[in-house]
Amino acid sequence: MGEPATELMIGIGLIIAVIIMRCDFLIFLTRSKKVRGAIVGYKTKRSKGGEIYAPIVTFLTVDNKEIRLQYETYSSIKPGEVGEEVAVFYDSKNPYYAMIDTRFNKYGVEVIFLLAGVWMIYLGLTQRS
Repeated sequence: MGEPATELMIGIGLIIAVIIMRCDFLIFLTRSKKVRGAIVGYKTKRSKGGEIYAPIVTFLTVDNKEIRLQYETYSSIKPGEVGEEVAVFYDSKNPYYAMIDTRFNKYGVEVIFLLAGVWMIYLGLTQRS
């Protein structure tokens, strides 16, 4: 275990990061459009735990421009099967800034950071006693 003050600062920093991420996400949602798209494939890589996947998605913008996105974020969990229809949020000013509407994309990283932040604060406070 580290110093209590260090753990408190790390925990507070993680909580602040969650607040910033949530604000950025909410700003993105206010500027974005939600449309239906389709998973057309996956880019795969090998990792220590097996294969990981980055989806390739196509969708039409509200002005009928076809967008094909290759995500750079890999995951061991596929957001759907090839050919499956998915909801996509995209930035109305830059349709290449988009995300598949999944619970993990909406909350996953923030929940992980929040739990880590709360845990670090807990460790920092309990070590002071």
